[in-house]
Amino acid sequence: MKSLWIFGLGVCFLFGLVTCRSSEQSSSEEPRPSMDNLPNLVDIERPASSEEVTEQRVYVEHVEWEEREKTRYLLIRGNFPNPCCRLDKVIQSISGNEIHLSLTAWQPAGSMCSQVLKPFSYLHRLPDSFEPASSDSLTVTVNNTEFKLQQP
Repeated sequence: MKSLWIFGLGVCFLFGLVTCRSSEQSSSEEPRPSMDNLPNLVDIERPASSEEVTEQRVYVEHVEWEEREKTRYLLIRGNFPNPCCRLDKVIQSISGNEIHLSLTAWQPAGSMCSQVLKPFSYLHRLPDSFEPASSDSLTVTVNNTEFKLQQP
């Protein structure tokens, strides 16, 4: 019985060494940017046509230019007013070096939800035909908040 206990202890010790070693190796590597590792990534999620909803405000804190596989995006980061909110729609207008976006969110009507901010990231794909008018900065206005971006 004592030898079985010692064997089990040895197995646990070896498992612990292997686990610690593999976590050290993975934490030292730099993560490559990809859509898989964007925190709190959301997409447009329309409510069912029969569902009663309440429109909610979207708080935008940061916008940056992204180019992935020759496709241009705006990475928009901000907060929903609560964890029950979903991104409803994005309305876009472009004129020269100015891009205007309007983001709206929704939540089920009458839903009980924690009143804490829920962070989100959203990748907004720009039209393939979009070419900035000049090489100067780009002005992006999201929900009436203006962001100046340098073009890559």
